[in-house]
Amino acid sequence: MAASEVQTLAPSDPLPRVRGWWLAFDPRTPPEVARRRFVERYGQEPAEVLRAGALLLVGPVPGRQEQ
Repeated sequence: MAASEVQTLAPSDPLPRVRGWWLAFDPRTPPEVARRRFVERYGQEPAEVLRAGALLLVGPVPGRQEQ
């Protein structure tokens, strides 16, 4: 999947790869805005952008993947 794509997870999908810390946004937040805020805060592009239920998840946060 290209880094610019947003993957939507079904409510029944497990979240095994969503480990560590992620920035969470309102699901109506445009993905490009969420990506830009991630870069402003952490200085690098997020690995993934996921729509998961009532959240838009952007991450993982660098250095926090396994905590």
